[in-house]
Amino acid sequence: MKKFLLLSAKKSFLIKGLLIKLEDAGLSSDYASAGDPEVDSKMRDSEMFIFYMDDEMQNNTAFINHIADVLKKDGKMAILIGKKEEKDFVMQYIQEEFVLSFYERPLDMDVFVRDLLLEAALETNEGEKKVILVVDDDTEYRQLIRGWLRADYHVALANSGVQAITWLAKNTCDLILLDYAMPVTDGKKVLEMLKSEENTRDIPVMFLTGKNDKESIMEVLKLNPDDYLLKTIGRDALLEKMAEFFESREW
Repeated sequence: MKKFLLLSAKKSFLIKGLLIKLEDAGLSSDYASAGDPEVDSKMRDSEMFIFYMDDEMQNNTAFINHIADVLKKDGKMAILIGKKEEKDFVMQYIQEEFVLSFYERPLDMDVFVRDLLLEAALETNEGEKKVILVVDDDTEYRQLIRGWLRADYHVALANSGVQAITWLAKNTCDLILLDYAMPVTDGKKVLEMLKSEENTRDIPVMFLTGKNDKESIMEVLKLNPDDYLLKTIGRDALLEKMAEFFESREW
């Protein structure tokens, strides 16, 4: 099972409560503070970091930099917990591509633990739910789509095409929702990468696009995706679209 490492400036009452929640849920986890002499070994032994940001974090830029260096060097991912202004501060040091998701304080621990259980289940593809990989550089949009889908599907998240390809090297999914207009490596290039690899070429892909004019839609359709979704789609319409898609593939 995937092991999570909870990181923070100090072990506060809330941190202790969160650790108890993780343990009660059966999640494999560890903890390290900014001054923990074993922080490096704990980072090596963990697959994903949970970075709890608080008011003291701005005084720990050396710690933030160290986390950023490890994420980049080892290709690991971090989940951020904090206020929006704390996230903005930390994101000056940690690159967006290494941030899986962000949870705003005060934290709903039950929802957070449920999401971590989903991450752990995805690693072994437990259960009979279809797996959907959402690839989008917008953290809040990824979280929104995941929240809408997670009751009916396993939802994996990637914030770039490169991260999606890396995830797919060790995992599989039944559908990819791919942002068409990502920076650096856009949806067109990612689709080409997916179709060029034997283990991903047959995975259906739906483009996510924020443009609904005829010219933009025709440009998307020229790439022959399995379908496309406007980013303005609502929750009910999205769930209906997913249900129709998977039902059609069972014939």
